[in-house]
Amino acid sequence: MNQRKVIISKSPAAIDAALITKDESATLVADRYNVPLSKVGTMGDGENDLPMLELDGLGYACAPANALDSVKEKVAALKYGFVSEKEAIFGVIDFYSKAAQKGIELLILDKDGVVVQGDKKWPKEFRKLIEKMGIDGPYITLLTGSSVQQNHEFIQDYNLTSLIGLPSIMEYPEMLNVENGAIAINIVENELINYAEKLSSGLLKLLKQEFEPWVFRRINNEILPEFGFQYSEIPEDQESKVYLPKKQTMVTINVPRTVSGQDYRNTPAALEFGDSVVDIMVDVAQKLHMPYQIL
Repeated sequence: MNQRKVIISKSPAAIDAALITKDESATLVADRYNVPLSKVGTMGDGENDLPMLELDGLGYACAPANALDSVKEKVAALKYGFVSEKEAIFGVIDFYSKAAQKGIELLILDKDGVVVQGDKKWPKEFRKLIEKMGIDGPYITLLTGSSVQQNHEFIQDYNLTSLIGLPSIMEYPEMLNVENGAIAINIVENELINYAEKLSSGLLKLLKQEFEPWVFRRINNEILPEFGFQYSEIPEDQESKVYLPKKQTMVTINVPRTVSGQDYRNTPAALEFGDSVVDIMVDVAQKLHMPYQIL
């Protein structure tokens, strides 16, 4: 049995250290839907999505136009890969249509940068897709690194509880798989299902009790002064501020959404910020003798 490692990855929105990767979670989600991987499509915009985009046996994979260039290059090189010319939710609509034509039965989508893009939200467009599920196209479920709290806000913003009663939702109510799939949210019963029992309890303890505070201190002392940023106390305040979402199974550092009123994520400066955070995570992991892997 392979030793479980902490997986360090970055996307335009955040830098993560997690115990479970999206390929592992995508396989588990497909099993819960009773859909073979050959009938599954995945979509993501960041390097942390690559494990599920490059999953062996997958039927289809997509990167939206706003994905990192490195992600688009890798998806374009896949035999089953597709790079949409459209961004975010409009790329999802494009992907959904093509997936339906290919006979794909389940789409596993990243959320941030795909269904939501910073402050840009498209609840009406997303709802139209959900209403098609199982009738005129594949089922949809979201697989995101964001926290339970952040996704409760997403449920409210997208009014997902109004979907309760749709046959497709009643059949598969675990629409949101958060913290890289370690936790699922059942939107019908409003309950959390923790799939983290298989994770290493010792490694999780090391990650949350020693790695996390050490990384946060070093970012505060080394990176924030260099970039002129501060820590944010609330997710709504990410103008030149770094938000640290509270998570049960992951460590996440959000990239500021805006700087001087301009979009910051996906800029060269933001990529440099992400690389600096990754460097600190790696250094701390090595000092703690914590097994890790960089995506």
